[in-house]
Amino acid sequence: IGKNSTFEGVKFYITESNSEIRIGEGCMFSNEIELRTGDSHTIYDKNNHERINSARDIFIGDKVWVAAHNKILKGSKIPNNVILGLGSLVTANSEFESDAIYAGSPISLIRQNVGWKRER
Repeated sequence: IGKNSTFEGVKFYITESNSEIRIGEGCMFSNEIELRTGDSHTIYDKNNHERINSARDIFIGDKVWVAAHNKILKGSKIPNNVILGLGSLVTANSEFESDAIYAGSPISLIRQNVGWKRER
């Protein structure tokens, strides 16, 4: 976790020892947020018995604002200066550009060319 990042109510589920969550500097996390690197239980292919749902890392860049009730799932990569709106779902398939607002489930682009600051 980078310096000057703040958390109001976040649950970090690092479900396997070979997975991690990295958070950049100056991020702001609201309440009732979950970050999950895995599914907690094994799902496997019945033909060859190989596991198909291994854990994956989560990477969050600098100055990311995560509003309340967000879920950020395994394999998610969020670049610098992104705002995630209330109640969004972020997955490994979510695509982001910096300096933008995203929201929804599935998450989608709301507005580009934005910045944010903590002051009202």
